[in-house]
Amino acid sequence: MTIRTGLMAGAMALSIATPAQANNGTILEGLVDIPRLSATGPVDGCGKVTKGLINSGGFLVFTCEKLLPYLPISEHEVSFANYQTVLAADGWKRKGGNHKTAKYVKVDEFGCRTHLEMTLWTDRSMNELPVRPASDREAHRQIVFKAKFYGAACERYYTVAESLAGNYG
Repeated sequence: MTIRTGLMAGAMALSIATPAQANNGTILEGLVDIPRLSATGPVDGCGKVTKGLINSGGFLVFTCEKLLPYLPISEHEVSFANYQTVLAADGWKRKGGNHKTAKYVKVDEFGCRTHLEMTLWTDRSMNELPVRPASDREAHRQIVFKAKFYGAACERYYTVAESLAGNYG
């Protein structure tokens, strides 16, 4: 079995659940491999992975994790901080941010340079219908993960990004 055939078979198996869900507790599995914390999940619109191309070269993917509905909203910022701890322990280098955004960079063993931006969303929800009013603070419980891949060394990951985003052909 080739890698592409394996990816296609895996992608077909994932079609039962959304791509972000069927990943053994890993966010963006095969790309950035962030272990999912027990306080968040690919709930509602966060079950979707989106990919795109970068004008200057490369590609990006993004998805989100939602604080589980039975947890108090006060755990939202705690989860955001805990994900930063997980990233640092996994070798990601902090390159900026503020209280709602954390930016990291990592270069893998193949020379692929990945920029990861993690954002604490408190004023809106991504990929969710119906759109909830900004005043409904309990509804906005997402942490968005956006990864950008630059350079020829990252091309090896593009088929994984296509698979996660549901583009199998």
